[in-house]
Amino acid sequence: MPKVPAITEINLVFQQQKPLTEGLGDDIWIEAIKIVPSILWFLFAVVLIICYREQLVGIVSKIDGFEFGGFKLNFLRDSFNGIIDMAEKNKQWKVIVPEKDKDRALKRALRNKSLFEGSRLLWVDDCPENNNNERRMFQKLGAYCDFAQSTESAIQKLRDFEYNFVISDMKRGANEQAGLDMLELFDSAGIRIPVIVYLGLYDVGKPVPAGLFGITNRPDELLHLMIDVLERNKDLNKS
Repeated sequence: MPKVPAITEINLVFQQQKPLTEGLGDDIWIEAIKIVPSILWFLFAVVLIICYREQLVGIVSKIDGFEFGGFKLNFLRDSFNGIIDMAEKNKQWKVIVPEKDKDRALKRALRNKSLFEGSRLLWVDDCPENNNNERRMFQKLGAYCDFAQSTESAIQKLRDFEYNFVISDMKRGANEQAGLDMLELFDSAGIRIPVIVYLGLYDVGKPVPAGLFGITNRPDELLHLMIDVLERNKDLNKS
């Protein structure tokens, strides 16, 4: 009959066995403990982004630039330069914006971001996709940009919603003076709102047509005109 080991012998065997963690070394555990805070901060950042994603996107979209790892992002400046580059590349438009004029318009826009925030503009153009870059820039300044592709649609929107001003093209279809004709229809409909015409070809020697707040083919001047309108609206609201 085989010999059954005594209880004391069994306990002795267990005591002689080494723990599973023995032999891994203290250094490994020390390094593991060191990275725990980093992991916790990473998880905290992930939760923060998930919970407040919309708010964070809204904040970042309004920032002109910030440093991250030595790489500077200039959201507004990049959009503005893209608009000017496109205008200058069109040989028919003959648009040239000196660097100092770019900086002057951009700095003025940044100083007056509070005017843009919450403002509403209606852009009347039968080809609204041509103004996507401008729309994105205005949105980064905090403005809401709505579109209408015809005078009739613009009149209906102006009756249904409130806007601070209108930007319009001049030519639509075969009508070379659609922007000016729109002013007459606005007047007949009892609509009183500042209108800026933004077009490709413009003779700067000609006076601003009656009834228009302003007219230009230069992106920097468009920014200045928009700020002029918003400043005037602010002064009227105070009085």
